[in-house]
Amino acid sequence: MKIAIVTWDDAYITPIDISFEDACELQPLTRVTVGFLVERRENAIVLATDHYESDGMWLHSPIVIPIDMLKEIKILEEDSV
Repeated sequence: MKIAIVTWDDAYITPIDISFEDACELQPLTRVTVGFLVERRENAIVLATDHYESDGMWLHSPIVIPIDMLKEIKILEEDSV
């Protein structure tokens, strides 16, 4: 699998009371995530934090990011495992 650095806009929740005016100022959160690029689809990409072999390929902490939320994908290298 390839290792990727992905910059993407994420939704988030702030579990506090705020004024209407302050809520109107909220913006999406831009995240930078590094992981193994599991799959690239027409509508999303799938990353995982790590992987291992044990009676097949297993992935840990998969994350699905919709294509419309992506800002940039940088491919670093091919994983040697």
